[in-house]
Amino acid sequence: MIRPFGLYDILTVRHLQRKSVPLDLRRQVLYRDAPARAALIGYLTQHRLGPLTWIYSGADGAGDGGAFAQVWPIADRPDWNLSRLAPALDENEGAEAIWREMLRGLVRKAADSGIYRIVTRVEEGASAEYVLRRSGFVATTRQELFMLPAAPGPVPCPKHLVPAAPRHDWALGELYRQVVPRFVQEAEASFCHACASPRRHSLGGEAVQEYVWQDEERVNAYLAVSASARGAWVEFLVRPEYRADILPHIRYVIGTLRSPERPIYCPVPDYDVGVGWLLRTLGFQTVGRQAHMVMHVAARVPVRRPLLVTGLEGSVDIRTPVGTAHGVYSGREHCA
Repeated sequence: MIRPFGLYDILTVRHLQRKSVPLDLRRQVLYRDAPARAALIGYLTQHRLGPLTWIYSGADGAGDGGAFAQVWPIADRPDWNLSRLAPALDENEGAEAIWREMLRGLVRKAADSGIYRIVTRVEEGASAEYVLRRSGFVATTRQELFMLPAAPGPVPCPKHLVPAAPRHDWALGELYRQVVPRFVQEAEASFCHACASPRRHSLGGEAVQEYVWQDEERVNAYLAVSASARGAWVEFLVRPEYRADILPHIRYVIGTLRSPERPIYCPVPDYDVGVGWLLRTLGFQTVGRQAHMVMHVAARVPVRRPLLVTGLEGSVDIRTPVGTAHGVYSGREHCA
């Protein structure tokens, strides 16, 4: 079982944070992710500026709080971002069982809170990925991670590259649906416009800049750079026929960073074939691979209910979406 963090748990989290496992590299790059400090900020701000921290209380609820999990709400999305688990899997023989029990507890808490998905990024092939998979997480994409030690100087803005604005939302949704492989869209439950837009939301205090490369008819690419005092994170989505021409746009975006001494990270999904070679021409180096994983907490299923109409014999069937909590993705989830 798990219970919410309380002020009396601060010493426990502080003791365990050195034995914890950070799961989301993006958060590590952009934030000072000290678990005890984050737990306290989340508690004091009712999780508007910090994570939800859950304390493990044992299978019977009588444990001593020897483990914890942290998740960050994602703005305007029914998702949680799983950022940290403790203790580390190599701390003791029972750590895997504790992780799996905490993750089951997170699913129940998420369902009670109206959360649809729990997402995270983990190092590919690590023990954490193995345990997450056994707990019901699925890998939606696998990515090669590139790093540039310092940003180059500014360059002129390429033609047709403009800051993203609300007027681009529909075109960005079309870009997502047309470029991202169907199996990835299904795993991410991105069938409605609000989910299909690739635009990111700030998870904290970092500055986010978004750009679209458009022509008269459509958006050819989307680029976003999130920056903080610790580093920068660049992501983009480009149509396959324009991949070879995206280099000047990436070069411009990373050149806009005001603190060039910070490292810049850029994940490239496996379906973006050839983009990694372009990044290497800019000086990016491969630093590893990661899996983007998701746990589907709720699924919408059709339920038939008779609708009686005065004056008509029989009944008319209607379909009503009903949410059901579970721990394994069923492949039928969609947004109404």
